[in-house]
Amino acid sequence: MRLGLTQELHELKIQTLEGKMMFNEVETEQNGDAPRYKMVKWGKFMSANSLKNGDILHFNFVTSKHVLELKSEDRK
Repeated sequence: MRLGLTQELHELKIQTLEGKMMFNEVETEQNGDAPRYKMVKWGKFMSANSLKNGDILHFNFVTSKHVLELKSEDRK
């Protein structure tokens, strides 16, 4: 387990800059010798937050809360 993430499909809480809590399923895929985690409905998160390809997002994972907090955005 890495930072509270498991190998199985599971739900991840994401807190937006406005403090809104969103939920997204995370699945694991192999990336060489290490697992890579991807959000199943990332496009929905992007649309809900008016994000575009190329925008850079900075997150902080709070292990005690199992929440991925969006800390800042650099919009293209």
